[in-house]
Amino acid sequence: MVRPVAQRMFDFAMLKAQLSPATIVDFGLESDAHVEALVRVIRHDAVTPEQLDAALGDGPALTKLVNEFEFNIECGIVYKTPYDSM
Repeated sequence: MVRPVAQRMFDFAMLKAQLSPATIVDFGLESDAHVEALVRVIRHDAVTPEQLDAALGDGPALTKLVNEFEFNIECGIVYKTPYDSM
């Protein structure tokens, strides 16, 4: 089962739905570059809602998820979430 915040991120990427404040925080979306990089991997069918859910709140996992794809021109982008230090 995919948590609602992960599904909202997926829907935002695919349908340009509204990003909630929780989605912005939980995915470490600190800049437009962070948003664009994550949207790019979702739109290229490289990431599923389940993968997003697994990486939710985990900056290193999000960073790996985004940067492992060659087509992502934002190589080297780093995601940080408030949960990383917990």
